[in-house]
Amino acid sequence: MMTVEQRVAIWEELQREFAIMEESAMRRRYPEFDDGQILVELVRPRYGDELGHRMLASGNALVA
Repeated sequence: MMTVEQRVAIWEELQREFAIMEESAMRRRYPEFDDGQILVELVRPRYGDELGHRMLASGNALVA
């Protein structure tokens, strides 16, 4: 049986791998986008369009 720490370590590794795959897929879908635009497209489905639009409006920097 795995310990809690082992389970968390596996979860963290899976999250990192998923993030890499997600970014790669976004770059294939939008090869013309720069890093900031890719970041916005990754943020929108997770945190909502409002934050994505705020990032775009502020030049990809978060605005309070």
